[in-house]
Amino acid sequence: MKQRRYTRVPFLRRALVESQGQSMEVQCLDISLRGVLLVRPEEVNWALEQHVRFTLTLGDEQIVMECSVAHVDDDVVGCACDSLGLESLIVLRRVLELNSADPAMVQRELAELIRGDKFNQSA
Repeated sequence: MKQRRYTRVPFLRRALVESQGQSMEVQCLDISLRGVLLVRPEEVNWALEQHVRFTLTLGDEQIVMECSVAHVDDDVVGCACDSLGLESLIVLRRVLELNSADPAMVQRELAELIRGDKFNQSA
């Protein structure tokens, strides 16, 4: 089994997903610096690599990820983060640190992500 390089934390919240001109509320199961795992909506047939915009609202703050569908299973959909704005990155980092068993790991993963230039400061 392939070992993940980024920490995923359980984060059960309602979120908004926009794709192909439609938006819908979905259930987020977990979140990481690399993407999100969602409960697959019954009425949706997402395709691999399809672009989606994931928005998670937390009070006055939001995490907005531009994603690609990475895998579709019977009951879940994995979305890989393609870009993430700086404000969203700051909120996501705080969420991960507060919900992680090892907050120092989040800092190491963030440093690796930045070295790989995987986030977009202007988004």
